[in-house]
Amino acid sequence: MNNNIFKNSGIRGIIPTKVTLWHRIKHSFSKDTSGFLNDVQNVHFLSIAISHYLHRVYNMQCNVLIATDTRTSSKWILNTFKKNLAIHHKHQIFNMGIVPTPFVAKAVGSASTTDNNECTPFFQLGIMITASHNPPEYNGIKVFTPNGPLTEQEELDISRFFYETVTYYKNHIPTISDVIDWYWYILFYTTKSLDYLKNYINDMQQTITHKQFEPFKVILDCANGATYQIAEQIFKQYGINTVAINNTPTGNNINEQSGCSNPQLLIDAVNQHNANWGCAFDGDGDRVIIVDDKGSVFDGDDIIMVLAQHPRYKDQKTVVGTIMTNQVTQKHFEQQDKQFIRTDVGERNIIEKLLEHNALLGSEACGHITVLDHAPCSDGIFAALMFFDTIYTQNIDLHSYKKNIQIHATLSLKNTTITDESINQIKNKYATHINPGRIVIRKSNTEPVLRIMTEHKEINEAQQILDNIKNEFTNL
Repeated sequence: MNNNIFKNSGIRGIIPTKVTLWHRIKHSFSKDTSGFLNDVQNVHFLSIAISHYLHRVYNMQCNVLIATDTRTSSKWILNTFKKNLAIHHKHQIFNMGIVPTPFVAKAVGSASTTDNNECTPFFQLGIMITASHNPPEYNGIKVFTPNGPLTEQEELDISRFFYETVTYYKNHIPTISDVIDWYWYILFYTTKSLDYLKNYINDMQQTITHKQFEPFKVILDCANGATYQIAEQIFKQYGINTVAINNTPTGNNINEQSGCSNPQLLIDAVNQHNANWGCAFDGDGDRVIIVDDKGSVFDGDDIIMVLAQHPRYKDQKTVVGTIMTNQVTQKHFEQQDKQFIRTDVGERNIIEKLLEHNALLGSEACGHITVLDHAPCSDGIFAALMFFDTIYTQNIDLHSYKKNIQIHATLSLKNTTITDESINQIKNKYATHINPGRIVIRKSNTEPVLRIMTEHKEINEAQQILDNIKNEFTNL
């Protein structure tokens, strides 16, 4: 049995936008932990478990950095974590407010203090409250240590504390000590704040060649998410003329018909504003796709091929992608005598391979671009600026990258009997039909859906195979 409550992208689920008295009463009597973040009480248990985990590892009051995206539910999840991290072991919370995920990862990894001539991390943990590219009704957390994303062992340790916490509190009656701790938190506890924008910009300027770009115009689609203020501020630091769209979050419109999953909207905006480029981010700002004024879309495969030609990275001998990476991207790197390594989808898998091979560049076609000497996670804003920095210094012809056609489909797994065995049987049945193309069929890590991708140099071939596969699953 796998007792790890974490997936490739942290923990996520559909969750209430706010916690009412009814939620608290209902979940106080609930014995079911299978829904996980769907269960309000489990957010409470998870925050206590992380607090106990920190105390067990460090045996001290820890500094914990927390930030959120723009979802309405992020507010009560933040308050739950603040309360329980403070009451249990009195950890100190630093609130970054609404910022992209890479801000949290970079700050936790770079902030340090000197004690007895030894440099030690200032923050012991960073928590980003987000469900990334998922719809507004989802939420979750991503967790970072000074060394980067949680390792599998660290995830298992926190998971064990979670199950122990569930067992304890399901039968726990509040004591006088609990009441005293609660009043201490209400009356005396203070959360500190952290503004990291200046540090982030200063760090980027060590990598990006241009201090000021030649004037060009960029549309920034912020998906009503964590980049809604910060992206435009950073781009303007480099003299770029920007127009931000989808930058008025309501708490319930994050990723709604916007962001990197909706490139046509960005293409239309570039044309409407007579811009040169467009960049679309996802809800927590760790993804980006780019479009030009001709309507061409550049995804993670294209962006990593560009970044690999930047003077800082052109000597890198290994690049990491996933099973979704276009075959042409792999051949491109192999023709440059670079090793190209594929992993399963998920940023953690990419980072593990980068560390294993002492490499710096990794990507997913969806727009995750990991540059390991910049941050221990993908960063949409940084990747976009590095893209422009590279093409304007290296005179790259972007339209020379002629990739295979990839067509995608999503099927709901609700009320279905689709098994791993049936997936393999259908995939094997059509594998020979699409040669020399590819088929990828996989279950999503974050939603109850099946994702299908067919790849071929001819669009008709890719579409026909995709339609046949969809019909097979529909008729199961």
